[in-house]
Amino acid sequence: MNCRRHPSFSFCRFWSLLILCFMTALAHAQVDQGTVTGSVRDSQEHVIAGAVVTLVNTDTGLTLTRATGDAGMYTFTPIKIGNYNLTVSAPGFATEVRNSIHVDVSQTVGLNIKLHPGATSETVTVRGLLSHGDQ
Repeated sequence: MNCRRHPSFSFCRFWSLLILCFMTALAHAQVDQGTVTGSVRDSQEHVIAGAVVTLVNTDTGLTLTRATGDAGMYTFTPIKIGNYNLTVSAPGFATEVRNSIHVDVSQTVGLNIKLHPGATSETVTVRGLLSHGDQ
């Protein structure tokens, strides 16, 4: 659009301002979010489809739950930056817990989980701060 040739200069200003506001809002919406993703496998490295993966934001208490797909993958996106705990369970396996997962701005945290045979009442808890790329 050539504003100099348009009969109404204020019309061009309006559209320019509208586009600028839209781009600013779009950029802001992506700033405070990240992703937690990974796979769930057994001790033989076979994928576990249908495992229940629960992500809890320890700052807000927000709880999200997903089931792994046929390839044993799960993804939580977009999620707000902050601190999380992840719990993974599947029938015939001990529950695995990962605490102190920190998600930063636009970060993808990869957590590949290995479940071990056991009763579902057994829980394995891994403590410590996990950052980008830890497994």
